[in-house]
Amino acid sequence: MQIAVRMAGYSMGQADELRRVMAKKKRELVQSEREKFTKGCLESGYPESAARQIFDLIEPFADYGFPAAHACAYAYIAYQTAYLKAHHPVEFMSAMLTSVKDDKDRKPYYLNACRLMNVEVLPPDVNESELDFTPAPGGEPKIRYGLSAVRNVGGGAVAQILAARREKGAFTSFADFCRKVDPGVLTKKVLESLILSGGFDSLGYTRGGMMAKTTPDAPAAWEKIAAPISAERKAEAAGQFSLFGGGDQAAAEIDESVLTGPEFDKRTLLRLEKEMLGQFVTDHPLLGIRETLAAQSDMEIPEVASLGDGDVVTVGGIVASVNRRFTKSGDPYAVIRLEDLTGGIAVVVFPSVFQQSQPILDADSIVMVKGRVDLRGRELQLVALEISEPDLGVVVLPPSDPVVVEVPAAACTSGMIAKLKETLAGHPGSAPVHLRVVGAGGVTPLRLGEDLCVDPSAGLLSELRTLLGNDAVRIETPSPARAPSGNGSAPALATPAR
Repeated sequence: MQIAVRMAGYSMGQADELRRVMAKKKRELVQSEREKFTKGCLESGYPESAARQIFDLIEPFADYGFPAAHACAYAYIAYQTAYLKAHHPVEFMSAMLTSVKDDKDRKPYYLNACRLMNVEVLPPDVNESELDFTPAPGGEPKIRYGLSAVRNVGGGAVAQILAARREKGAFTSFADFCRKVDPGVLTKKVLESLILSGGFDSLGYTRGGMMAKTTPDAPAAWEKIAAPISAERKAEAAGQFSLFGGGDQAAAEIDESVLTGPEFDKRTLLRLEKEMLGQFVTDHPLLGIRETLAAQSDMEIPEVASLGDGDVVTVGGIVASVNRRFTKSGDPYAVIRLEDLTGGIAVVVFPSVFQQSQPILDADSIVMVKGRVDLRGRELQLVALEISEPDLGVVVLPPSDPVVVEVPAAACTSGMIAKLKETLAGHPGSAPVHLRVVGAGGVTPLRLGEDLCVDPSAGLLSELRTLLGNDAVRIETPSPARAPSGNGSAPALATPAR
């Protein structure tokens, strides 16, 4: 405003109108203001070239400028959100995930942010989930997925489940669930979606067991429980009560042993879970190779948005979907969606590249894509120049190099210890593991037994860092002069180092 007044002879009122035109992004009025500003500068003795140059510097203000009142308000909101994230991370991230629950690109970013903050995101649960993401009961750093996020489970079904739970108490079994909820919830789509998303895991069932069939044409195991209960409830609603007494006897006759089948293999379980939730939740195929992919990529997928049109970049991830198409001349090509732990992007694979890469372009394949950034359409996308499989070779460190794991004493719960033991046991090898329990009184070093020696691969390090934090795990060559000592203990996991 001062520039307009001093150079172009504007009054303060006219200068404020110029500010309003810029701040409100009234592009149709900018040209008339340019002519007025240039004429005023000429009358004040400034050359036309200088006037146009100055206005060219003022004009971009319309893209980002706002009044001081807005700046103060935004700064205050930024302070509030930073405070909440630092002091109430579970509640804050629950709210953030709820805000992006329908955004397929942003939700993976915040799910990964939770992993980096050591906040575990749990799958939906009929006894704990609410409508949206909420802190899990118990005060631990865990967030429970909302039932509204489950595919095929509409708002009406969610409301009925929540109402039944509040009015009649927690569900104790699948049969109990079928008896308490409104009969309208007991449809094939709703129940199968809840099963495959993990909604009944906490009741002791396996998803594979509930979906098992004795023959391809036979009903699934869950149907053998839900169908008779549903039929009975419909009969009761119509006034057709049993001559010999009712619901108690029928409830006793329900045999839930048909639900005790084996679980799906890990790949199938995660694939079905993603179909129901849109995201991998209980695990992710890329978690074990995060560092390996990072070493072969230029950046994470969301960072591609910072590049310019035509820039070439290499990114790695998992193929979420493959949409095969044909050019006007009949040549096959594809549009795939590539996702990493933080986000996803569309990749156009034209015929020449598609012909070479078709054998590895299946859903759930892990690939590296070298592509050119294309900003000409409505959405950011990559045009593939080359698609290949990543090098997932494992480099095994010498047995003398231990894996050092540091755990705060307050975090040494039985659940965390069990998870740590499970993670280590999943990567057997020859490298010893040194556990250091950090407490107020200092550090207690613990050397784990030979049965928990590990293969210190990138996959193991990534899983441990996801569990304990990025700074809690490292490879360290021990010095003979500083052999560990201590007299601490950890439940069912370690013995004091000597």
